[in-house]
This record gives sequence, C-alpha cells and structure tokens, in this order.
Amino acid sequence: MTTAVLSLGSNLGNRLGFLQLAVASLGDRVLAASSVYETDPWGTAGPNFFNAVLMASDPALDARGWLDEAFRAEALAGRTRETVWGPRTLDVDVIACYDEDGAPVVVDEPTLSVPHPRAHQRAFVLVPWLQVQPQARLAVGGEDISVRELIAQLAQAERASVRHTPLTLSAFTAHVS
Repeated sequence: MTTAVLSLGSNLGNRLGFLQLAVASLGDRVLAASSVYETDPWGTAGPNFFNAVLMASDPALDARGWLDEAFRAEALAGRTRETVWGPRTLDVDVIACYDEDGAPVVVDEPTLSVPHPRAHQRAFVLVPWLQVQPQARLAVGGEDISVRELIAQLAQAERASVRHTPLTLSAFTAHVS
C-alpha cells in the first residue's frame, strides 16, 4: 500500500498549528493538502473545529502503518483520549488507503477499519477530500460511490456546517522527528 487519505481535525488550542504539525510530521510524504475548513463539532458540544484532508504516499506503509503515523502525529500534539468525539488538540483518521496499483484496500479489524466506516456521513471529511481528489470514490456498504455524490446525499445542515476558510497548510515543511 502506498497512498492514504487522512482527515485532520483540531478544536483545542492552536488549531491551525496542530493541523500544520500533522502535515510536518509526514514531511515529503504529503502529496496534497486541502484548504482548512471550519466546522461545527460533530457528535458533541464544544469549540468549532479546523479540518483538512491530506493525500500522502509511502511505499513502506500499509493501513496499519498509516494508523501508527496518525497516532504519532496526535501524540506530538499532546492528544489524550478520555472522551469519544470530545474536544481534542489533534485528530488524524485514516479514511482510505490504496495499493501501488491504485486499488482500494479494505481492512476490517477491531482497532482499524478502512475505508473509514463513517466517512460517508461526515461533510467535514468529504468536502476537503473532494478538493484534493476531485474524482475520489468511497466504498459504502459494498457500493463504490463518488465523493461528490456522497456530499449531495448529506442533509443541507451537515453540508452547511463545513465552511471554507482562507487558511492553507504547507505540504512541504521540515519533517518532525
């Protein structure tokens, strides 16, 4: 496996700085970074999130390796996991993975599901993903559906909760050790 779609979110502290930290932790493996979007909290009350999506590539990583990289970035940001869907300094989710031929990878384990089982319900994932990969597709219930179509299927309130900002992430920053 070489390519992953990673969703970033932060709603505590220096939200933009924590997203940028995740980008920096991946270094030159980042192929593309979406703009930053501000979104209402999903599944909980709390401050608004900054969200973005990255496309990253590393021929040495499989889906588990991308999850390890996500946890590493979260640890760099001081992320703790006391509450599901609670406020956080940084959340990095593995949304999808593709092998060296571009074929989607499916993983269904207790601690890792790829594609992400709820990505199709979350505008804060789909909207930035569409920005970096306009032809993106996601398997939902065994059916391959375009991300554009999945966004159209969301409730208007869900789509409206994702607001584009003028903020961007630098995909080419120094690698964080």
